[in-house]
Amino acid sequence: LLENEATFLRRLAEQNYQVRAFAVSDAARLLPLDDAALRAELARLPAVGKSTRLGDGMRSALDELRGQPIAAVVLISDGVNTAG
Repeated sequence: LLENEATFLRRLAEQNYQVRAFAVSDAARLLPLDDAALRAELARLPAVGKSTRLGDGMRSALDELRGQPIAAVVLISDGVNTAG
């Protein structure tokens, strides 16, 4: 997502896609999409939550976009859902 100065994300924005990024552990939180801020956030993103609540994280993302058409959801995970 961030290769080549986030060209992929930039192209989506230029095509009027509204892109959101969330970090999910025991709670979901919206991440910044500014290239530098997102890089910094991902670099310091700790894997220390008490649980991984993928279902709740997906629900938070869908709630954030309620009423808007959703073209796709991309989930990047270690594959372990321990709750929610």
